Order: sequence, then structure tokens, then C-alpha cells
Amino acid sequence: MELELPARDVPDDASTAKVLIICTGGTICMFESGAQGSLEPRKGFVMSALPHVYSFNQSKLPKYDVIEWEPLIDSTNMRPELWLTLIRQIEEAYDRYSGFLVLMGTDTMAYTASCVSFAFANLSKPIIFTGSQIPLSRAYTDARRHLTVGLLVAGHLSVPEVCILFDNELFRANRTKKKDNWGSSAFESPNHEPLATFGCTVRLSDKVRSMPRQPLRVYSKLFSNILVVWLVPGFDDTLLERLVPKDNEAVGVVLMLYGAGNAPDHSNRSFISALSALKAKGAEIVVASQCRKGSINLSSYSTGQQLLALDLINGRDMTVEACVTKLSHLMGRGMRGEKLKEMMERDLRGELTLRPSNVPYGAVQLE
Repeated sequence: MELELPARDVPDDASTAKVLIICTGGTICMFESGAQGSLEPRKGFVMSALPHVYSFNQSKLPKYDVIEWEPLIDSTNMRPELWLTLIRQIEEAYDRYSGFLVLMGTDTMAYTASCVSFAFANLSKPIIFTGSQIPLSRAYTDARRHLTVGLLVAGHLSVPEVCILFDNELFRANRTKKKDNWGSSAFESPNHEPLATFGCTVRLSDKVRSMPRQPLRVYSKLFSNILVVWLVPGFDDTLLERLVPKDNEAVGVVLMLYGAGNAPDHSNRSFISALSALKAKGAEIVVASQCRKGSINLSSYSTGQQLLALDLINGRDMTVEACVTKLSHLMGRGMRGEKLKEMMERDLRGELTLRPSNVPYGAVQLE
């Protein structure tokens, strides 16, 4: 079931809606600088430009306030302590606004938005992330549409989720990946349909999460000692053991396996032995797929069956961004061992699919 809402129809009481825009930096607020014309953020530009964007002066748009980070950052400089800064800004302002619009660069947007999604339990307001591929300072830009639609969604659409808005689609943040550094459709959600699409109408999916019955809870402790290991043919198995030089040193590892969860099956079982040794040192290991679409199913092949015996954490169909940030939150809350495995494999914010079959979103299983 899908709802179709006229894009031009917004509530008559639009004047009561108010959105907090948090500008962290990114391409959207950059200017060309220097002889080479490289892009860099310009302080105050977005705040001064918004009143002159025609679509931002429509009477039925929500009112808004703007917070600008000092300094503005390129999103490649985003890190856990800045994630916490953003989480605290939203938490502090939560009761005063109808929704939130976060402006940032696209390179680490999926990580940042996923992290924010795990910070807020029982969320009842939209937290919308957006940016642009072309700066707002240029005549030909995607920024104006993203800003206008983002403001409408944050102020008027009943989507109690952390989302990424880009091009004409609204995605659940912890299902999203950046797919293109050149085209206007920069993001995708391979294993979950968009929550909304924007054309002449706004098509809202029935997969949007329900309004919570419990009060908001905010989690603001992160664990940052996390590595992502991408398996390649000929991988030196002993490198795994060297990832954790000391016994009992807490570290999270997201291990990107082939396909549905396949790994090398050498006659000497050196890969399995290395994983076992790594886990014995205290590493918490999540297995995820290198494929953009589909899910981990360790029982599909014999090599996966050997991994089952190690009792590793099954990342199912989570994105690597969701695996990393979910692990960061749960380990930050002190979870280890079986409790961590239980919570990582539980659907907390719509980030993974719990289904008996291994059929991905959009596919049909033939009997």
C-alpha cells in the first residue's frame, strides 16, 4: 500500500511548524577558491542565501532557524566526536522544533546519518540529511530543490525516522549508500525501498516506521576502535591476527565476505584459524557481504558453515555503514560477547531484514 499526497498540499497550520537547519559544511555551502578553482566552505553563505531562494519564501513552508558549525567541515573530516556534537545539538533542540534538516557533504553522509539513527530510540520527528553535488553558489545546482523539499519533509511529512533526501527520493538513513560521485542520484537503498518519492505527487511508502508509544531515548556513547576488512583473493590470513596486537584489547571488526558469506577454504584452514585466534584476543567480528544487494546466509555454502561454528555476528543485509555505526553505539554502551551479538542481529531502527528466506527486496522467489 502506498499513499499519494499532492506535493503542493501542505497543512493549513503551516505557520506552527518550525524546522532547525544544522549546516555542518559540504559541497552545498562551498565556493570556488584559488587559481585552481578548488571548492571550500564559506562561513555564513547558506544563512545569507536562504532568504533569497525563491522557493524558501513560500507562505506555507515551515519557519526555520539555522545553526552553522564553526568551522564548517568537508565531510571527509567527519568523525565520532563530531557525530556526538550533532546528536547533542538535535537532542537539546528536540522539544522546540517540528523536525530537523542537516546539511553536509555526501562522502560520509550515509555513515553520519546511520549513526544518528541509532542514537535516537522512539523518534517521533523527522531528521533529514541532505546536501548537493553542485554548490548552492552556482546557477546550475541541485541544492535549491534539496533545501526546499528537505524543509517541507522535516516540517510537514509524518516520517518519524532519520532519512537521507537526495534527488527525488527519501531513504531510510541506515539503509543507504552513496553510489555515485558524479550524477545527481548520488544515493541508493539496495535492500529497502525508498520511504518516499517526489514527482508531481509525493508517494509515501507504507514501510515508514510507526509513531512510537514510548518517550524519546538518546544514546550518546560511541566506541571508535573499529576496522573494516575487505576480503580479496590471496588475502594473507595472518594479517587478521595482527589486527589486534594485544590480548583482551577491545576492537570491532566488520569483515566483508564474498557473496552470501563465503570465505576461502584452504586445506590447512588457515583463514578459519586466524579468525578464531582474532576472536580469542577479544575482537568482536561482524560478517557482512561485499555485494550491494542481498543478505548474509552462512548456511548456503560449506565455507559459510565453517564460519557458523565460530559464532560470529551475522550482519544480514545491513550496509557496511550501518554495521560500523551500530557496532560503535552498542560497544559504546559496553556490550560484548553474546549480548552484543544478540543486539547486533536484532532490528533496532529498521536497518536489517528479518525474514526466513534469503530473497532480497525487489526480487521474487520461484517455488
